[in-house]
Amino acid sequence: MEQRVNIKFCFKLGKTETHEMLVKVYGADAVSKKCVFEWFKRFRDGKEDVKDEPRSGRPSTNTTPDNIERVPWMLADDRRLSLRMVAEELKISLDSVSIITHEHLQKRKKKVCFRHPECASSRDNRDAVFQQMRQAMELINFVAKDGMISDASADIPTVQNNRSPHNVMSIMLCTEELEQSNSLYNAIKHFEDIVEITRMTLVGPPYRERLKNALDAIIERTQDFTDSAYTSHAHREKILLLCDRARLELNQLFRIGVTLDQSECTSPTEDLEAAILQVLRATKDLKQELQDTALDQAHELIKLFEENDILTYLKTAALAGDQDRLEEFSEKFTEYAEHVQDACKLLQHIASTECTQVTSKNTESSLKVFAAQVLNSCRTVAVHPMCEISKENLEVFIEMWNLLCQDVISIYKEISELCRRDIQYKTVYMSLPRPGKHGTTSKQLKPVKLDVEVITIFF
Repeated sequence: MEQRVNIKFCFKLGKTETHEMLVKVYGADAVSKKCVFEWFKRFRDGKEDVKDEPRSGRPSTNTTPDNIERVPWMLADDRRLSLRMVAEELKISLDSVSIITHEHLQKRKKKVCFRHPECASSRDNRDAVFQQMRQAMELINFVAKDGMISDASADIPTVQNNRSPHNVMSIMLCTEELEQSNSLYNAIKHFEDIVEITRMTLVGPPYRERLKNALDAIIERTQDFTDSAYTSHAHREKILLLCDRARLELNQLFRIGVTLDQSECTSPTEDLEAAILQVLRATKDLKQELQDTALDQAHELIKLFEENDILTYLKTAALAGDQDRLEEFSEKFTEYAEHVQDACKLLQHIASTECTQVTSKNTESSLKVFAAQVLNSCRTVAVHPMCEISKENLEVFIEMWNLLCQDVISIYKEISELCRRDIQYKTVYMSLPRPGKHGTTSKQLKPVKLDVEVITIFF
């Protein structure tokens, strides 16, 4: 009725672009150009009334309870449907569809056609996506304005002066996260560097404390390996034994350092050199065992990727609306997801480059988020099996999960190659001359009498 009044108004003004104006105002709900021409013809014939002329026969039954129920379901099932397409599908007039959506349903079409179905699992997924976006923006803001990440040895942001308390607190939280994300590879390298310095410091009291703290940091991080439910018993026992061995060797180094302090010795001795080598050998064996543990677990996981069809079972149960089987497969998928996250965490610990450490850390965080989103999407589909939007969301999250699993495989292959190169090309440490071998404690050279010919060469 409203559009007819507007058509009559344009007719009185002599407008020729009436249909274009209606499309600009009403969009897809605008009447057709043919309808505009028919009303122009009626007005030219002298008919001023915009109401339909009374017709004989049965009254219209377009707004039947059946149509009132079908219209919102069609709009919810496909958000791209216009009111005109709904009218053609139901074989009723456009005005009838408009009456159903505006009067009987008491809502506009854009409110009937929602992007996410209204249920708890759908809201959780939506909130998780927005939370990820906020965290990404906060991280960009931190890197761009509040600080910068220093070299790998420090891993502590630089805080500038004149910061508000809120910004300072944000930077402190980021600093804690960076410190907690330090890998075992970095911790072992830091410890070995301090051990190498003891050739010059002779294990003085300040360096004993530094060595103790550095080894404690290593042993604390090995708990990610020993506490993992997917680490074999043999690997777990070997890691614990190697940690005890590293402590014993370090204590032996401390005893030699105390002896050197008491004797006021100013140069390294053979006992000190032997103790240093024993400590380095213990940490080297520990690092090798940690690498073997992480790579073995990741290798087993790759086999599981090829054999596991849990995502297919989840999707089938969700589409069928089978809540019992969905919960059963959800528990299995949760265990499977924890296994993937655990393997990714161990790979991050043994990664020898900053790039692989950052990639594996980010992949682990993403796996944790998308595992929950896959399950929430399945529950949403089970509640709304006819909703195309929920099905599309499920496909998106499953695809993202599969891509993350492929990232884990790529990380495993890259780290495995790096570990193989480390074994092939060992790092040579630059150290002070060893005692007894071309060093400061070697025997003094005996004077030798030169021949006359040699003397004439120099002079």
